[in-house]
Amino acid sequence: MYGWDQMYELAVLIYSICMDLISATAYGYWIKDFVKSRKLAWITGVIYMIPMMPSYYTPAEESLFPVSGLSIFLGLSAICFLDRRRYLQKLFLAVTFFSVRWFAFRIESCIGVVLGRLSTYYPGYWESECTVYILFVITSVIEVALGAVLLFGAVRWMKRAYRYKQEELQLREFVLMSMPSAAGLMAYIVYRYMDKLYEATGNSTYDAPLSYHWFNILFYLTMYISVVSVIVLFQNIKEKKQEEKQNELLAGQMEDMKHHISRMEALYREIRSMKHDMGNHVQVLEKLSFQVAKKDEQEQIREEMQEYVSALKRQYSHVTEEIRTGNPVTDVILMEKQREAEAKGIVFTCDFRYPQTGAVDAFDLSIILNNALENAIEAAEKWQSCAGYVRIRSYMRKNAYMIEVANNFTDKITIDMETNLPYTTKDHKESHGYGLRNIREVARKYYGEIDIEATGEEFCLSVMLSV
Repeated sequence: MYGWDQMYELAVLIYSICMDLISATAYGYWIKDFVKSRKLAWITGVIYMIPMMPSYYTPAEESLFPVSGLSIFLGLSAICFLDRRRYLQKLFLAVTFFSVRWFAFRIESCIGVVLGRLSTYYPGYWESECTVYILFVITSVIEVALGAVLLFGAVRWMKRAYRYKQEELQLREFVLMSMPSAAGLMAYIVYRYMDKLYEATGNSTYDAPLSYHWFNILFYLTMYISVVSVIVLFQNIKEKKQEEKQNELLAGQMEDMKHHISRMEALYREIRSMKHDMGNHVQVLEKLSFQVAKKDEQEQIREEMQEYVSALKRQYSHVTEEIRTGNPVTDVILMEKQREAEAKGIVFTCDFRYPQTGAVDAFDLSIILNNALENAIEAAEKWQSCAGYVRIRSYMRKNAYMIEVANNFTDKITIDMETNLPYTTKDHKESHGYGLRNIREVARKYYGEIDIEATGEEFCLSVMLSV
């Protein structure tokens, strides 16, 4: 039969194990979207919990701070060894979790002290050891539940705000977002030092006035909110800047559209001019043919006729391009992309037709074509083993208008789990990566979607529009 001392020890042990399990689970949940596999995240959570086990036999609070730090360090070492990329981001994740976890648990611990003090006012509290123990267990359960809510709430909030999980964290971003954590932890160390000085006088902080504990709760809650809020606000600012860059890109595409329209108008003027001059050309050819029939210098005149006809053919081929899609805007875009590709030694194959229903706006199609073909040409240009290629085709499948763009592809794609789109492989990533987003926005405007398939040595983008 257990005595009351053993019962209290058992309750404290269960409390400690529950809090450590919550910490390990929250840590795995915190990092799982930042590493290459969820399995690695949960392995890290297990490694995190290992140093905690000896503390069950030395539960003094002053020993938990370094033990928690050791757990974070081992977890950080594990993910850095098993997933060797974005080390600065991993360090940020570890530092942030360490501070949030500590502040969350200090809040629940201080609230537990307040509840414990208030429970002494329960009728018959001092008369029954069983009542004291039951109230102690109830307070511990409330602490565990509150700690879980605070820790998982912070992690969930920060994960939702942190939208660019597969991007390397810049040093200035790391310093800015980690500063509240560092400042809060330093303040905590100073705070605990002052507590030790107070306890050195023979007093216990547990027996301090309730105002002291409420002040503790306010302090830890302020630091807890500061750490979380800075991350959320910084990520919101970063997302706003990304949206501004995306709007700038769209503005640039509108300028390109104006250029395409100007190019199309110039082409039509050339066609009208040639049509106007066609009568004169026919008259010249008639005169030359008449001279051939009448004069003896037939060979020289025949050469003049051939040269004249050749010049006429060159002029005609200049204004009557090969690509005909059924819409002048898409004609010009595809012709320009064809010239760009062929100038780079890329084989360009086009089987694109503008939808006959006319339900798709030419400007929306220009966004799809410009972005898709620009990415395809850049990827095909990197192909080394043989000539690169770009293929584009469109077709109807019932009421769905399909566009497919395929090209050689040498890079490996990494999918962003937030957007479900590949990360850009271009340099200066902060200025790129918007093309596929814009294509998907257009597709969704027509109740469609995009699909990406990278198999073997080919990348294929499929765009579906409902028409």
